[in-house]
Amino acid sequence: MKYIPSFKTLPHAARLALLGFAFLIGFTNCGAPPSAPETDSLVFAHGSDAVNLDPGSMEDGYSANIAQQMFEGLVKFKNGSLEIEPALAERWETSGDGREWTFYLRPGVKFHDGTTLTSEAIVLSLMRLLDENHPYHLAGRMPYADMALRGIVKEVVADGDMTVRVILYEPYAPLLKNLAMFCCFISSPAALKKYGEEYSVHPVGTGPLRFVKWTRDVEVVLARYDEYWGAPAKTQQVIYKVLRDPEVRLFSVARGEASIMVGINPQTAAEVKKNPNLTLLEQPGVNISFAYMNVEKGPLIDKRVRQAINYAVNKKAICDHLFEGYAEPMRGIFPPSVLGHDPDSRAYEFDPDKAKALLVEAGYSDGFDIEIMTYSVPRPYNPIGARLAEVVQNDLSEIGVRVKISQVEWGTLLQRSLNHDFEICMLGWSTDNGDPDNFAYALLANPENRSQFKHEEFNRLVRLGQQTYDENERLKIYQQAQTIALDEAPWLFLNTTKDFAALRQNIKGFVLHPMALHYLWPVSIEN
Repeated sequence: MKYIPSFKTLPHAARLALLGFAFLIGFTNCGAPPSAPETDSLVFAHGSDAVNLDPGSMEDGYSANIAQQMFEGLVKFKNGSLEIEPALAERWETSGDGREWTFYLRPGVKFHDGTTLTSEAIVLSLMRLLDENHPYHLAGRMPYADMALRGIVKEVVADGDMTVRVILYEPYAPLLKNLAMFCCFISSPAALKKYGEEYSVHPVGTGPLRFVKWTRDVEVVLARYDEYWGAPAKTQQVIYKVLRDPEVRLFSVARGEASIMVGINPQTAAEVKKNPNLTLLEQPGVNISFAYMNVEKGPLIDKRVRQAINYAVNKKAICDHLFEGYAEPMRGIFPPSVLGHDPDSRAYEFDPDKAKALLVEAGYSDGFDIEIMTYSVPRPYNPIGARLAEVVQNDLSEIGVRVKISQVEWGTLLQRSLNHDFEICMLGWSTDNGDPDNFAYALLANPENRSQFKHEEFNRLVRLGQQTYDENERLKIYQQAQTIALDEAPWLFLNTTKDFAALRQNIKGFVLHPMALHYLWPVSIEN
């Protein structure tokens, strides 16, 4: 018998060619119709399996995306937006000194196990993150607690059955966005008590979809929760189908075996547009791609050198050609949709002559040798992986900077960069909560930041931004901070990329979310 290779075993180029052919013909002349899921089942082609479904101990986006359908917090992000709206709390108020927030709970909300939401569930779900002695705390397994609550929230207390007070150490403007994060989703106290450490495979929330089953490395099945307090899910069932290979995922959507996929690279987006059975969604991502420069090593100590490196790299060419127009150059430390972004800010345009002049001024007329540490695999903010470092290498060679590229495994790169064991390190960032503090503090004002950047005025402004509740004032503060960061140039500022989704033409109501928190319960399937 002649061996016929499967799609997964074909070489990369052959797979892309097959996908292109399949998209062009739209599978309209392939004989028997493709297999398809049940009419009322929405199938999301997922790039990886979940790790665990306990929101308090999650740390990966695949798990969080599933949890988003089953759980809710006191507040939530609007569909497709970074704005906050009520969820389990109908309303809230802040004390005069900004140190105490009072949340008034929505009455009549039931968990999927039939128990009723009260302030007990809020206190338990949040305090298990904060209190290391809490009976449901998981030591060393709640990584997002440090970012979202610890050092920020002093205590969470019940004030009757339907009111909760969140007491802060000091005013903290990003609080609501932190409370909307998946780590702060509210779990059923009865389920936590019943399942203990097995709760991660028996999740119970209040969301519009409830957990049905999880077949490892195959699928997670959710069903409509008929007693949901809000608008019911528009499909009876949602299935997260694990298909690790992006081309296999796309093939599955093209055949109608799956309904939706995200994580499409720019090269494949063009093929999606050709298929009459598919819709391509795109929007600016809340991400940044950049390279840390270690400001305490060698020539990089001099900010003129760091500025020269920024002027030497042609970011527009990278966006227009390598990313095929699906990216735009960074104009500062914030992507366009984040408060603090200034479209008129002084960005580093491509100017190799100015770069050379700055090197001469800094005493490096003959250039210098330096190493760039990079990752190999594509990232959401960089779909071309290590090739980006090669482009930077070529551009820097034109001003006499001789670059050696060191390509290391992802985990090694993260650890070495945390240890400041590099000169230049390619990296990037996708936001956790959409707040400017998640960029300015997390990446630069944080004392452990990878660039070892220390700037008293920048840090003062970031702290002021954390404590200022007025959004107009925060905008001014973060734009001032951004001006300092641009001038000091602790990074090689590169680009921000678009997010994509491919979906069947009969899928209605799906909206890309800036933080990949894709809400599936408002999505319907037209026959």
